[in-house]
Amino acid sequence: MLETARDQGHPWLHQLSFFLANRVGSLEKVSNALSEADVRICGISILDAHDHAVVRLIVDDPGKAEKVLESQDRTVCVTRVLGVVVDDKLANPIGALLDPLLRAELSVCYAYALIARPNDEAVVALLADNVDMATRVLRKADFKLISQRDLQRD
Repeated sequence: MLETARDQGHPWLHQLSFFLANRVGSLEKVSNALSEADVRICGISILDAHDHAVVRLIVDDPGKAEKVLESQDRTVCVTRVLGVVVDDKLANPIGALLDPLLRAELSVCYAYALIARPNDEAVVALLADNVDMATRVLRKADFKLISQRDLQRD
């Protein structure tokens, strides 16, 4: 089967990161504001510190979400991460994902599972120290990568 230029695109997800005060209701306020703007949270990671948390979100409409968050006076950092489909029926799906990256001497900065299951498949959001190389390595190892478009509702 011939590959087209479209097949060579970069299947990245846009991750939004921001600081959030460690106060009761802070996360719910963000979640409700996104929901009111018709933005669906597809993945979430929270790294807790003493007085704040770093929240990482994958959403179906990152542009709209960024505007909502900025309207709450939040500084938002947008990062491209990989959305990798993993076979959740394997005994060690994360090991299967990490193996080709290790063989290519790539480091994983962080990873977390998505809530959304496009095409009813388990997906891990992953940031590697070299996203372009990780994309090539995972494709060569026959991993399916999803794009931001795969998270949009029909």
